[in-house]
Amino acid sequence: MLISHRMKFIFIKTSKTAGTSIESYFERFCMPADMWSQQHFRNEWTSEEGIIGYRGPGRQNETWYNHMSAEKIKQEAGDEVWSEYFKFTAVRNPFDKLVSLFSMDMYRQENPNWVADATAEANGAVAKGREIQNKDREVATFRKWLASSNISSDRKLYLIDGEECVDDYIRYENLTDDIERISNQFGLPYDPQFLPKYKSGYRNREIALADYYDYETVKLVENEYAWELERFGYSTPDIA
Repeated sequence: MLISHRMKFIFIKTSKTAGTSIESYFERFCMPADMWSQQHFRNEWTSEEGIIGYRGPGRQNETWYNHMSAEKIKQEAGDEVWSEYFKFTAVRNPFDKLVSLFSMDMYRQENPNWVADATAEANGAVAKGREIQNKDREVATFRKWLASSNISSDRKLYLIDGEECVDDYIRYENLTDDIERISNQFGLPYDPQFLPKYKSGYRNREIALADYYDYETVKLVENEYAWELERFGYSTPDIA
């Protein structure tokens, strides 16, 4: 999560929506320019310039942290900041989002040293990616994972008492255009050199999205993400 006192905005970070990349793009407006450098992981930062929530594996005793809810941010920041600042978050088609979450989850299970890999990626190394040997096995594993993982929407991060509390959304599917549009809200030009591609390269792009799903798994997603599918007009994959 981010709070920029300089530009008067609040970013609420959701999961598997390019949130770390978006956070990295906008966090330079939350700290002095001569102190900022692009980092995958970051310790909690607070100053007169702004606030950057802790970003990394696990949590200690941070006040500000990864995937902090709007309700908690409002409570900590105070009503004046909350009401005055421009608030935005990121969303993604739930069907696509869950495949991405699965790919990351499987990668972490198969690679206990994923934190070191992520750090190397952040320092400029190419993401290792996942080596999928068999499409049928990959699809079967995904469906089993989805059925047993107790999937849960993260809309609670940007709803307070069931009501939307943000001013705008960045859609994962329209990432750069939406970042540019929101940058323009603050009178800032869009500069793509500051937008990294963190947490990419883990997914098997040779398998089409629709191939991951069958009737049962589609229904699971539709039931849990009914609100998002209606609110943002996301479509269901055309399964065979």
